[in-house]
Amino acid sequence: SQYKFVCEAVHKAYTEGIAKPLLEFSR
Repeated sequence: SQYKFVCEAVHKAYTEGIAKPLLEFSR
């Protein structure tokens, strides 16, 4: 469904938005 697509897209962007700064910070 369209809702599932939106939810996954938001989740992906949210996860990457958190993971990338953490990976950069932990170097």
